[in-house]
Amino acid sequence: MYYHQPILLVTSINPIGRVLGGSGSGKTSIIKSLIRTSQEEGADRLTVPTIAVVAYARISQGKRYVFIDTPAFEPQSFEVILRKLFEIYQRSIRLTGVIYTHNVVAGFSQDDERNMQILENMCGEAIGRLRVITTMWDAVDFQFAMEVEHKLMMCCESLVKAGASCQWFVNNQESAWGILHDLGDQKVPLLFQKEMEEGMDLWETSALRGFALLCEM
Repeated sequence: MYYHQPILLVTSINPIGRVLGGSGSGKTSIIKSLIRTSQEEGADRLTVPTIAVVAYARISQGKRYVFIDTPAFEPQSFEVILRKLFEIYQRSIRLTGVIYTHNVVAGFSQDDERNMQILENMCGEAIGRLRVITTMWDAVDFQFAMEVEHKLMMCCESLVKAGASCQWFVNNQESAWGILHDLGDQKVPLLFQKEMEEGMDLWETSALRGFALLCEM
């Protein structure tokens, strides 16, 4: 079975962030853990005027976080996701981080290697804002999950050296917020956002130009 890998973007107003990944990757579990609280504690849901992109707000430790949920991070969605990210950038909203989720049940494939390369090209010097999160540890043999994580870590070696990090999500609220708080408050534009601001077409940016080259290989 193929699991689409999603992404979550995080920001705060104080922080804003985005979660990337796909159906079955555990992205929804993280978001549910982040917003599972009463209205009195500051949880609410925001609507964004665009299809398949939803933002949620939550107050934690005196800061208002916004989580931007995106379509599945797969070839037919790359352009949609990146254009929405640029629209957010044009509204002077800067991301605190990008969270990419990977379901260990799904193993690790060439598609996953491609996604890692696209993430690196997309972020550029902002790669330190990337968190690669493995999920579904309770749904698979632990030894198998460790082997999947090892392959993922080998593929992510250059990303980690540049400042990204790989972490576990263990399906509870404490784990989800630990990932968010680890991002801190720093906000850095992604490489492709700066390229488009300078007048470059999306398909000429490092992110999608790299994707096109990978597809030709």
